[in-house]
Amino acid sequence: MPSVSGILTGLYVQILDQALSSKFVRNVAIVATGTAGAQAITMAFSPINTRLYGPEAFGILGTFTAPTVKLDGASVAVRL
Repeated sequence: MPSVSGILTGLYVQILDQALSSKFVRNVAIVATGTAGAQAITMAFSPINTRLYGPEAFGILGTFTAPTVKLDGASVAVRL
């Protein structure tokens, strides 16, 4: 008679195999990898940007970026 842990392990392996073969999971992994790569690039260039631009320039950037992000979120909500 198989043990309970052996049955659960087999079930987890079966679920994992099905999830990895799913197109949805594959597409989510592609998007997540791209987002992580973009964040890594941003973090890598952050020290260069802080030496090129002063606090005033970052303030102007924030002033422009905040409403833009809000409008982008609103446009996504309208499209749904």
